[in-house]
Amino acid sequence: MAHPSFDCARPVSPPSVVDFTISLLLVLGILVSYLPQHVKIVSRRSAAGLSPWFVLLGSVSGTCAFANMLLQRDSVRAMACCPVRGGFACASSLLGVVQIGVQWGCFFVIMLLYLIFAPKTSSSSSSSPRSSRPSTPLSTNLSRSSPTPTSTTPQPAATLLVGSLAFAHLFLTLLASVMLLAFRGPLAIQPWTDLLGLLATSLAAVQYVPQIWTTWTSGRVRSLSIGMMCIQTPGSAVFAASLWYRVGFAGWSTWLTYLVTGCLQGFLLGLALRYRRAGDGRRRAADKLGERGVAAREDELEREGGGRGEETPLLR
Repeated sequence: MAHPSFDCARPVSPPSVVDFTISLLLVLGILVSYLPQHVKIVSRRSAAGLSPWFVLLGSVSGTCAFANMLLQRDSVRAMACCPVRGGFACASSLLGVVQIGVQWGCFFVIMLLYLIFAPKTSSSSSSSPRSSRPSTPLSTNLSRSSPTPTSTTPQPAATLLVGSLAFAHLFLTLLASVMLLAFRGPLAIQPWTDLLGLLATSLAAVQYVPQIWTTWTSGRVRSLSIGMMCIQTPGSAVFAASLWYRVGFAGWSTWLTYLVTGCLQGFLLGLALRYRRAGDGRRRAADKLGERGVAAREDELEREGGGRGEETPLLR
């Protein structure tokens, strides 16, 4: 039965096949945009390069944003009137909630993968792939010519802190929302909804600061997915516009979160692309240096042996 405080005869937004299709494509786009980050962490079996504070703030911000959207008056009315409206009209009115819910769930998966694949030690020697390779004159010269980036491997205590605070915040937000709905009703909790929106916006505004700092100081991208940011940076603007269309300026606390996040993510994307190009340049320089080292060795053998030796290739 519909809630008596709502006029279910009036739709939250007029059902439209075009709007429904766009919103559904946005949901699919959110899923696709997070897949590169999930795949990269799993394929590398490491979360090195991800800031623990970035993961924590993103999880808490996503929880606040999802709760804010769920408790918006239009969202509560859409859920309450679904049994009356049914079918296409119900699904169309709930797609805004589904969009933010899917985004929250995808980032929560990143947090879970971080807890699973976070390195267990902060030792640079154990986390560096060079430490397990035999030392050669060429590798020694390369290591001397290029400084080793600052280690950003998270401590086990930081990993435990991220998981504990993320799940504790999820539980407390759910408990407070249920209690307010039970004792105050859906029409009297707007201050709590606005507070959640402000928290989501504030945390989203600073969420990328520790990740930008981690990427900046390490000088490498590592487990951070450039593909995810390439999709999400322009997608954030489209997503914010879609939410604004549904809740208007009165629901600014909902869509402003994604607008701020998109701007900061764009800056991080530019930084990551810069370091990716620099890394590619260093690899090309190392390959050329290796080729020159082999040629110099062959010339040295020829000079020492007065011609072709046993180590000199027969064919050039």
